[in-house]
Amino acid sequence: MIQALPKNLSFAEYLAYDDGTDTRYELVYGELVAMSQPTGQHADIAEFSMTLIENTLNNIR
Repeated sequence: MIQALPKNLSFAEYLAYDDGTDTRYELVYGELVAMSQPTGQHADIAEFSMTLIENTLNNIR
């Protein structure tokens, strides 16, 4: 059985890529890699990080 080598995508091709699903991908050395679904803990960390960034930017002004 012969398998075709995956095509390395450019960043522009990655941004334009849509497979019609809700799957999120990251670009690793030109290859699409499916990302796992975020957990509740991930959402908590993202929200905490965003709050820190917002507070820091508000203190700069």
